Amino acid sequence: MTQVEMTELLHFLGTFSLGAVVAGVIGFLLMKSFVPSYLKQKAENLATREDIGKITHEIEGVRAEYAAMLEALKGRQQLRIAALDRRLQAHQEAYQLWREINGALGRPELQEVAGKCSKWWGDNCLYLEPEARAAFLAAFVGARDLDWYRSNQDAADLVSKVQREINDAGGVIEKCVALPNLREMEVAQKRG
Repeated sequence: MTQVEMTELLHFLGTFSLGAVVAGVIGFLLMKSFVPSYLKQKAENLATREDIGKITHEIEGVRAEYAAMLEALKGRQQLRIAALDRRLQAHQEAYQLWREINGALGRPELQEVAGKCSKWWGDNCLYLEPEARAAFLAAFVGARDLDWYRSNQDAADLVSKVQREINDAGGVIEKCVALPNLREMEVAQKRG
């Protein structure tokens, strides 16, 4: 500022009272410091709102994705539980049929029991665990063919093999559905 401009400013300010000049200076200083910080804060708030909106949108997307995954898992778990009941039932039936095979060994009704096993096999084999499936199949097919093996001199060594397979099938079926005893379940629940 030049000296002339300063003089004119002082002359201009002289037309106002001292209180007005002080009030003007205070107002100017307040505006100089307050308005920029106010505008800066407003800009930060707007940016924060935009960021929060984006984050909220992303969170809602993740929530929706997890909710869909959870529903799919629930449906799958319900199917597994339903299949588990059927699998346990199939193993129990296979075990009962295995007992019938053992009871009919060396008796005329063995062929009838083997036929019953064959029909049951066609309706239920997929519910058995793979190891139980193989053992049960070997047991009832071996029982069906046991008389032929005994009568055929060339197959004499198969008789003991088939008898062992028939005998072992029950244990395999039991092992495949080995449920924890109630005491083990109680201990596991207390730990968890």
